[in-house]
Amino acid sequence: MILTDASVSQVFRSNRGPHRSGISDHILVQCDEERQYLLPHAVSQLNLKWDKTPYRISPDTLLTLQSHRVYSQVSFTYNGHNSCPDLIRVRDNGLDIIAISVSYHPIKDVVTRLGLTRFLCEQLGYLIVSTQAFCINPTFCRDSNLGNFFKPVIVSSKTTQIARTLSHYINTSPSTCIASKPSLACDTSADIFQLTKLPYKKKLSYFKSGIKTFHDILSSLPDLTKPQQKQCHVEITQTPFVDLPILQAFLSKLSPTIQFFDIEACQFPYPILYTTKPFEVFPFLFSVHYLNQDSHKTSHSLQFYDPDMDFRRQFAESLIHSLDPSQSIIVFDTTLERSICRYFSDIFPDLSDIFSLILDQFVDISSLFFNHHVLLPGMQGKYSIKHIIKAINTANPYLDLSIQSGFFASHAYKQLVYDPHCNHHQIKQSIIDYASTDTHALLLVYHYLLKLVEN
Repeated sequence: MILTDASVSQVFRSNRGPHRSGISDHILVQCDEERQYLLPHAVSQLNLKWDKTPYRISPDTLLTLQSHRVYSQVSFTYNGHNSCPDLIRVRDNGLDIIAISVSYHPIKDVVTRLGLTRFLCEQLGYLIVSTQAFCINPTFCRDSNLGNFFKPVIVSSKTTQIARTLSHYINTSPSTCIASKPSLACDTSADIFQLTKLPYKKKLSYFKSGIKTFHDILSSLPDLTKPQQKQCHVEITQTPFVDLPILQAFLSKLSPTIQFFDIEACQFPYPILYTTKPFEVFPFLFSVHYLNQDSHKTSHSLQFYDPDMDFRRQFAESLIHSLDPSQSIIVFDTTLERSICRYFSDIFPDLSDIFSLILDQFVDISSLFFNHHVLLPGMQGKYSIKHIIKAINTANPYLDLSIQSGFFASHAYKQLVYDPHCNHHQIKQSIIDYASTDTHALLLVYHYLLKLVEN
């Protein structure tokens, strides 16, 4: 395998067992656009002349890098293996290799990439002074002159170990090298990997011992919790479990008109507009579906705000206009929505009374599932709205969307800041389609719960 910044993590991931997520690790933690957006802040902190010229360094094209400069487009190549670090700082006695870690701590894949760069630089004859992960400083405040945005963390010992491992990997025959070791023959769709509230290592251990199906689980694991036992019975019988009195009590408290409400937000590492600290919650959209239970009529309202002005007052006033404080407001996990409404209440005291009334109408529908009052076949031990919808609806409403999760909605919105040449209309519409589907999914879940009670 040719080693690159994208592939090197596979060398160290090859023996970890099956992947637990449909999203790759490096996508979960950071993206190239975000790192590129943060580069000027890192260079500014280094306070050196910035060379942005693309350079390709290989055994055939060695280059003398000038001291007291920082380079951002240097590609190191050796025997086909390649790495392009975020930054190279040149000292009189060697190089500092720097990677941006969009986190308060060094991210594992970032350190692994630094290890690859270190290995290639050493093979090319460069002396390495240090390898550093530029992490986000949690105490940084844009309104204060105290503290830099980045907190350099020296990871030289770790990258030295990684470089040694990579040297062994490259110089070992394919039959015995790290990446060629047989992978674990694990089928992550096996029932044991869907069992709720069980650490992944235990699931893997049980799988290896032959405990794979829900029948195996019930017959072989005597210390199952009640929720785990419920899940096994639900999946084996393909019959929903419903705590009928609790579900009836939940539904009976709802008003004649129900509002299904969701807010989309993101977190910018470097503060923008009105935010002053790293990773402040930045709400940019809300969606509300309405259901009149008497007439069975539905309607929809949505507001999207571009990241080009301080829109907090407009957002707050539009929320008040869109939400009826005398009618129930159903939310799937109210944590974010409550915190944002309280935030608006704090910064706009004249709106605090109406926001207090709105908050009083919040009804968290997720508690029915998180507390195991309702368990459905096919939820796979997970409790997100996406898994619930898949369990109750053969036609997945998210399937044809270009954005299918809040994480990717947040990522897409940030492109409006990071990439001035992006297709603004297309990104905005994709986010709107996703957010509309989210609140419509809440409506579908509500109708399904009604049918459970009727049946």
